[in-house]
Amino acid sequence: MAADMIPLPEWLEQAISEPAGVPETMCARFAAAWWGNVTGRDPRHAFPALYSPDALALMAAAGGLIGIIDRHAAAGGLVLTPDPAGGDIGVIAVPDITGVGQPTCAVRTASGRWMVRTDHGLAALRRPVLAAWRIG
Repeated sequence: MAADMIPLPEWLEQAISEPAGVPETMCARFAAAWWGNVTGRDPRHAFPALYSPDALALMAAAGGLIGIIDRHAAAGGLVLTPDPAGGDIGVIAVPDITGVGQPTCAVRTASGRWMVRTDHGLAALRRPVLAAWRIG
């Protein structure tokens, strides 16, 4: 862990006031920013596809959000976990306006909710997890 890591509750308070960013990749960048806070490493170097102008095409080629995270997981110190805990990064199913569950990157809180960045700010959700990684 980074010596200057901000604990998750305080980090989330800071994240509330930050601009959402590019709608198609903001959830993944949100989770990558948490990873960067924990590790002290720049997420743009560990997860370059998320910051690329071609992010959507790169994610599609890698099999979506789960695929793109898996592709960079080992180098980023992420370990797939079947039992997510507070501080873990995950991909959860969040219904879109049609009710279809869309894969969305999130950060798990100690209370068991998943924090996601939306175009309206942060939301705390209880949703099924599709995949989760522990920051090792």
